[in-house]
Amino acid sequence: RKIWEGMVDEMHTLCNSVASKYYIKNKLLFEEPLSKQYIIDRVNLDIPQRGFIARNKSEKLVGFVTTTTFSTWQRSFRWDSR
Repeated sequence: RKIWEGMVDEMHTLCNSVASKYYIKNKLLFEEPLSKQYIIDRVNLDIPQRGFIARNKSEKLVGFVTTTTFSTWQRSFRWDSR
């Protein structure tokens, strides 16, 4: 978990970088795909936490995946893909 905590800024930057290229290419208004707080919550709260990171030869983060058992901590839940 400590390794993931140390990568939060890098993961957030990667998400925004890739998304901004997509939005610019398609002439869309930029919307942050994952907030930094959401990434922090996933790293700190998901149990069990599994994942993979991908780095290029110069050790730059080029991708990541985290997984956990799906759960929701609300009385009601609505899947909203916005």
